[in-house]
Amino acid sequence: FVGSRRLSQAVIDTLAQWKKLPQAAREKKEILFLRGHLAYAAGDLETALQLWDEAREKGLDPENVKPWIEKATREHRVEKGYARLGSAHFDISYEGDRDEKIVGRVATALERAYEKVGGDLDCFPDTVVQVLLYPSQVFQEVTATQAWAGGIYDGKIRVPVKGLQTVDEQVLDRVLVHEYTHALVNALAPEAPLWLHEGLAQHEEGAEIPDADRVLLREALAQGKLPGPSTFPASLSTDPDVKRVKLCYAAARSFVDFLLEKMEPGHLGKFLRKINGTVTVGSPLRRVTDKKLEEWEKEWRETLSS
Repeated sequence: FVGSRRLSQAVIDTLAQWKKLPQAAREKKEILFLRGHLAYAAGDLETALQLWDEAREKGLDPENVKPWIEKATREHRVEKGYARLGSAHFDISYEGDRDEKIVGRVATALERAYEKVGGDLDCFPDTVVQVLLYPSQVFQEVTATQAWAGGIYDGKIRVPVKGLQTVDEQVLDRVLVHEYTHALVNALAPEAPLWLHEGLAQHEEGAEIPDADRVLLREALAQGKLPGPSTFPASLSTDPDVKRVKLCYAAARSFVDFLLEKMEPGHLGKFLRKINGTVTVGSPLRRVTDKKLEEWEKEWRETLSS
């Protein structure tokens, strides 16, 4: 558990067994650190910070615990007065009276996302996902993302509330389906690469790829600048170059759409589960489709150029 890497639900479920340990073992620095993650995942930031401070005082490597303390401190500073609303599968925190009108719509849309994405990926977890609705300036402060970001999943779904109050249900659904897809992919395949995350999240939104994006992809291909699975960046959320980000998102959506067209019905969930515990997606993809990732990428590029 290094740095700010998010934990999968399977890991969180395993950590929950700490209560079965002898009392002395519960207070070891490593166990305190892991107990902090459990509290953090449940939205209890005060307890998480207390446990991580104890772990640090007992000598836990600062490189492990410091990023988590800094992250939780930023969040706690802005979230400590937030109201909470629970639904069947989500726990939503929001800025009290100010956002009361939107939070009910968000809860309903999230439950629709649970059914839709769960059906497509054949996964209906019984765990509760933490969701936070922020004012726009607070969203950027807490997540350290660029202004273009419309939401983020980092173990919790975080969405800027500005703009959601006036959108219709279709747009609201797309935003929340996108972020919930990230949550479910992380639950099924914690090692899934960013191109797969972003491609699937856009695919689940259901909207057609805009013609302008298709033109952008063909131009990038002709110039030798088209990102694919082999060249896709590891992160986009802090990239200030909107044009580059737009191209990466379009490429991820295009390649994933292409891959899903070639995949047999029902094999998407199977593919994601095979990724779990692997370093790359190449071997799981070959077991499901009988083709290497490099072969699929080559075929995708040839299809775009034709």
